[in-house]
Amino acid sequence: MQCKSKWTDLLTKKMTQGQKVYSGYKGLQAKINMIKRLYEMQLEDSNEVNWEELTDCIGDVPPSYVQAKFYKLKARRVPNWNKKTFPEIIDFLYENTLPEFEERLKKIKKKRTKELCNQQKQTVFRIRDIFQYEYSDSENECFTGDDIPQSSDLATGR
Repeated sequence: MQCKSKWTDLLTKKMTQGQKVYSGYKGLQAKINMIKRLYEMQLEDSNEVNWEELTDCIGDVPPSYVQAKFYKLKARRVPNWNKKTFPEIIDFLYENTLPEFEERLKKIKKKRTKELCNQQKQTVFRIRDIFQYEYSDSENECFTGDDIPQSSDLATGR
């Protein structure tokens, strides 16, 4: 089991170029996708699951990685999972865990959108606000931003 686990970890890192595919926002989305896909399959036994087919709901990872993530999901989220049938486990995840995950994902999206909007807001400056004091080349005299000649002043010679 240790060798298999180590090999899966190494293979996953190679396949994902070291990116974490099952944590944070991406991890939550992957869990949601996995639960929905398993529910849609309407399988009677876990032996019928095509783990290779489920890899695309998480990303480019080995099937054993997906299988391990499903095991952790059911062990953490489904009470007495070892006494339930596969359809009962999937139904529990779909009816109880999925809405919670979707709500968390919605909050994360809202927070990310708000942060993105805050990053995109820029303060607008006037040139005279940026250049508080300007020196005249010809006379070496100092004048404030309000005294900076405007383009209309330059045309009239003022």
